[in-house]
Amino acid sequence: MRICRVSSSLLCAFACSLALLKTEQATAFQSTRSRVATKPVVSSIASVRGGGKQDADQPLGLVQKVKTVVRKCAGVHAKPPAASSWSESFHTFAGVLVNLLVLTYMNTKLIESHGKGASIVLGPFGALATLCYILPGAPPSQPKNAILGQSLSVTLAILLKKIPLSTFWTMEARVSFTTALAIGLMAKFGWTHPPAGAATLLFASNPALGWSHLGVLLLANVVTLVLSSIINNLSPTRQYPIFWGLGRSKKEP
Repeated sequence: MRICRVSSSLLCAFACSLALLKTEQATAFQSTRSRVATKPVVSSIASVRGGGKQDADQPLGLVQKVKTVVRKCAGVHAKPPAASSWSESFHTFAGVLVNLLVLTYMNTKLIESHGKGASIVLGPFGALATLCYILPGAPPSQPKNAILGQSLSVTLAILLKKIPLSTFWTMEARVSFTTALAIGLMAKFGWTHPPAGAATLLFASNPALGWSHLGVLLLANVVTLVLSSIINNLSPTRQYPIFWGLGRSKKEP
């Protein structure tokens, strides 16, 4: 008898719990339906009032953007690149020295034989030597970027110099627009090459620089790339170039 009473008590408790659970589920369902039903009403009221909620959100969006910019400017606290060893630094020094000695000697001989119209615009080659001997594996250092980036950028500079200066097309506007356009197009085509940006600015701002200087500039680029390939690959820890990329790329099967 005691077992029967205990069993009946447990059954009653289980039935009460089940009834309570069904009551809670029904209440939650009714609450969800009421929220769904009132949402369009609230939205319509907001639209009738002129979208006040959307207007209130705009300052918050601007503040959030400012906070995001400030947070990004703080950096991601990554470790800076390690310094080069003495042997690597000396290899870089020797490579840049030999390269610039060859280019400056070429420049002197070209001026002596053909005049200043055949001189090399040497400014960008300090940046090119930095790329080739410190960052030989970086994409902007590769021959494809050097040749195509320089060709595109300087060609733009020479062509846009043909437009006469005016009230709106001033020297400042020409130099800024030409350089910005060249850098943007290099990014678009995948030919990013920082020395080409420097060469564009020099060609756009100097009326005396023209097609002959572009030809000599490309010749000096080829000389630099050949010397960089030889000198870099004398080191067991360096590889240059990573790719040439001047022909058509092979499609993957």
